[in-house]
Amino acid sequence: MGIADICPPTDCIPKEIQAYRFTYEIIGDERNFIPVYLRTPRRFNDKSDLEKCSGFGISLYKSEEQAIAKYTTLRNIIQNISKTIGTHLAKGKIIERHGVITPVDVEGHFDLHESEECNLHNEFIILRKIA
Repeated sequence: MGIADICPPTDCIPKEIQAYRFTYEIIGDERNFIPVYLRTPRRFNDKSDLEKCSGFGISLYKSEEQAIAKYTTLRNIIQNISKTIGTHLAKGKIIERHGVITPVDVEGHFDLHESEECNLHNEFIILRKIA
């Protein structure tokens, strides 16, 4: 069994949900909605297929507070995290035509596995600077 057999995971569903994402200052910045696996594939060299599959999703949070808490944690353990994941927090609405999402975890995190026609640059707005 390979990654194509398990991605997106079978527990993903299309769902309408408010979402928060770390971004750069300009919402149209091409880096804002590229899955981490596509930006830094070497980071996944020793990961399981399930972890690689997560890397193909767009990482999102259910609430502003949960997103800020995660960013704070990352900033405390990873120097220059703002260069990697962004300096701002954006808010948008995920709707069913955007793709399927994983279940929201205890930290409020979920992945969006995008559909072909998904363009999140048009769905999100910058809320504020967080770095």
